[in-house]
Amino acid sequence: MFTYARPELSITLNRYWKGGFVTNIEASKSWLDYDDMNLFFGKNRNDSDEQYELTIMNQKFSLFGVAPKLHFGRIKHSSNIAYYTFERNYSKLSFSRNF
Repeated sequence: MFTYARPELSITLNRYWKGGFVTNIEASKSWLDYDDMNLFFGKNRNDSDEQYELTIMNQKFSLFGVAPKLHFGRIKHSSNIAYYTFERNYSKLSFSRNF
């Protein structure tokens, strides 16, 4: 009913700094082409996403090999149906272990 194809294009840049800091910048663009008509709005839905994210981690703050990462990002979601269009900033904390 709500199946779609979602091709995506992304680029990521990583940088290792003195003192154990690691930064990551990622930009991506994706397109969502829904297979079926949205019955409520009476047309096929076509959306796109733009996402930008900065991640900061310091490997010296790891405990048992697990280090915290701070993420700051922005998502812009566009749709041919205005109800589904939005923009959002976000931040989150995650934990990472590299092998």
